[in-house]
Amino acid sequence: MTTPESKITEMTPFGRLVETADGSLTVCHGGHAQNFHSTEGAKLEAWQLYVVASGYLIETERVGLAIQVLDVGMGLAYNAAATIAAWMESSGGRDLFVTSLESEQALVEAVASGAAPWFLGWQDSWMAGPNALSCQKSGEFVATLRHPKSGKKCSWRILVGDGAKVLLNLKREAFNFIWQDPFTPELNPTMWSAAWFSLVREHSAPHARMMTYSVARVVRDGIEGGGWLFEKIKTPTRKRHWALAINSGNGA
Repeated sequence: MTTPESKITEMTPFGRLVETADGSLTVCHGGHAQNFHSTEGAKLEAWQLYVVASGYLIETERVGLAIQVLDVGMGLAYNAAATIAAWMESSGGRDLFVTSLESEQALVEAVASGAAPWFLGWQDSWMAGPNALSCQKSGEFVATLRHPKSGKKCSWRILVGDGAKVLLNLKREAFNFIWQDPFTPELNPTMWSAAWFSLVREHSAPHARMMTYSVARVVRDGIEGGGWLFEKIKTPTRKRHWALAINSGNGA
């Protein structure tokens, strides 16, 4: 929910824009009455939690096999955009493949337009992904980019539909990083269940790292029940902890 210092701005088809503490914009979902991102900073959360705390930023500077990222609950595309921006600003030693899951088609279309109102103030590297998106077929949007220094490839695909059904229909991927960012367990219990985390693990590489904003007991139970090792990590914000989970087995 919004904090007293957050500023409510204009209405969008998805809910009201909310100015967060770092100046970036999130949306208070009209149906769920929850913000897509923390009011302490939407960009701050995307960058510090998913890009930095996961170790992903370090991996972008290494040479090796492609990095594969699963973005669960794309929402306003902050996490996916931050992921791509970090890669664009790196030395570009590895290809990058990002798969985003999102249930709302209209939200994906807004992101793919490159003109979503919450994009206000985004720098070029953050806009690279949204600006390159196009609809390939029903329920699938794709962006393909080349690294400005190395020429390595980034492919971002957004798959629209029920997350569990979409993931079940994918071939066995080997995701290295997972951004677990659906709405809260109270609103979306299926996406925080042991069954969900077990399914994600089946599509994950050994020692894959999964990040999420919630350390609630129900989240920990779901993560551990799905075969992951759970750890609380400290944050640079007033929220005391985020969660890091590591694939404890061979995954796929």
